[in-house]
Amino acid sequence: HWDIFLYLMYIDNCDQITVTDNDVTFTDEFTSIYFANSNTVVFSRNTLHGEHDHAYNGFGCGYSKDITITDNTLESGSIELAACARATVRGNTLQSGAIGLDSCRSVRVLHNDIHPKNGGIYLRDNILTTLRENTITNGTQAVSLEGCLFTHLIGNSFIDCGDEPAAFTNSLRSTWVHNYWGSSLSHPKVIHGTYNIIISDFPPRVITIPMINIDMIPKRTP
Repeated sequence: HWDIFLYLMYIDNCDQITVTDNDVTFTDEFTSIYFANSNTVVFSRNTLHGEHDHAYNGFGCGYSKDITITDNTLESGSIELAACARATVRGNTLQSGAIGLDSCRSVRVLHNDIHPKNGGIYLRDNILTTLRENTITNGTQAVSLEGCLFTHLIGNSFIDCGDEPAAFTNSLRSTWVHNYWGSSLSHPKVIHGTYNIIISDFPPRVITIPMINIDMIPKRTP
């Protein structure tokens, strides 16, 4: 049982790291456990207790490859990956946090149970991301895509997340298949988004083009 400020654990420039079956308490508002510049990382079956009401990250990872984050329970905080490649985030329970991917490639987010304070799963500047069979409950804008390419969203459930659980900006080639949108729909679900074209930086001029994606056959039950 550990208590420390800023980082409880910080691992940099390592290979073949496994952190499993730990019970951890973090008391600050930043990150509990962080991996950087590492390869073949396994973070599995850990329980993270956050004592701070506004904890940012429970687990963070940056500039790393071949990452497996599975079957963890985060009572507070989020899972955040930045500039990572070939990662799997599967079977985690987040009781008051989100999953965020920034500038990542080839990431699978599967079978997670997410109860966020805000958001749910948010992606920015990612390529080849799969979100499959995640459940997001009570999340404002449960899924958000910004600047993403080739995103596959399959069989996810958005429960009590409002009329527009998902949105996207400057994201192309997204596929929405058989997701649950908070109620039993007998028709396709339209997902609204935009594409912004910068005309000039000074003075700032941007043309915003409305776009839509469609989940043709939403599932009827979560």
